[in-house]
Amino acid sequence: MTEEDFSQLPDALRDILARNLRLLVLGSCQGQDGCGPGTMPAWQSACGLAALTAAYWAGGAPPDAVLAPLLAPDFDILDVAERLTRLGFRGILLISTPRLPNPGTVLAEIRGACTGFRAELVEIAESQPDLTAAVEAPAP
Repeated sequence: MTEEDFSQLPDALRDILARNLRLLVLGSCQGQDGCGPGTMPAWQSACGLAALTAAYWAGGAPPDAVLAPLLAPDFDILDVAERLTRLGFRGILLISTPRLPNPGTVLAEIRGACTGFRAELVEIAESQPDLTAAVEAPAP
């Protein structure tokens, strides 16, 4: 990520990345030559929802934050919240979304599905990079 890309990120993401917290980016199979702990910075990894299992986290510490899209071709954020709850996640779920007409209503529904962790919307303007859009999920 270039400095220009970093400067265009929403504040919540810049804060996570600036503090070098462990970030897991969930996405769908799109556009990169691979991803996962070996191809990303040590504080960041990426996977698809199908690969997000207790075994995936067994190799290291669970993430401090998870970034996932509100809607993906093969899952939605409620699927993510349910999976994170089952895994005992205790960090923050950052939800990448375009601008919404009523974000409070959407966030209230999502938070109802989150047990033991926080959820926050991260509105991504068209001019801002969306880290979830270029994630290629490894096969489960």
